[in-house]
Amino acid sequence: MPRNSIDFGIFQTHYEQLKKDGGSEGPPGDGQMEARVANLEKTIPEIRERLARIETKLDGVHHKFEDVDKRFDAVDKRFEAVDKRFEGVDKRFDAVDKQFEAVDKRFDAVDKRFDTIDERMATKTDLEVLRGSISTDVQKSISDASWRFIQISVVLAGLAFTAAKYIS
Repeated sequence: MPRNSIDFGIFQTHYEQLKKDGGSEGPPGDGQMEARVANLEKTIPEIRERLARIETKLDGVHHKFEDVDKRFDAVDKRFEAVDKRFEGVDKRFDAVDKQFEAVDKRFDAVDKRFDTIDERMATKTDLEVLRGSISTDVQKSISDASWRFIQISVVLAGLAFTAAKYIS
């Protein structure tokens, strides 16, 4: 067989099949297509009615969504107001924190003063040593004063006897 030859047998069998099923004489399906189209044409007004109702409902839903959107906007504004209030509260807490820091610094200064006072203050043992030292010093002063008094008394007695001796 040459390369350009076509087997028309296959085409012939397909053509016979189409002719048998109604090929070029009319549409396939034994006229059911016309009944289907007629049925569709009858239901078109009902379909249009349903579509109109659906569009009406969608318009209502659209308005409801707009209302919901407005409510969300109002809620957002309220949250913004609450945020502003919280910012004010935060600022107040910051101010209170600063005041507490200042008070804490003052307490630190008082603690340092108490530490220096503790360093300067005497303990019981220090006080006992100091008491012993003071009592020793007082006794020494009394003793010295007593001896001076005795010495002065002896000198005055000697002068008195000497004066009495010359006067008599």
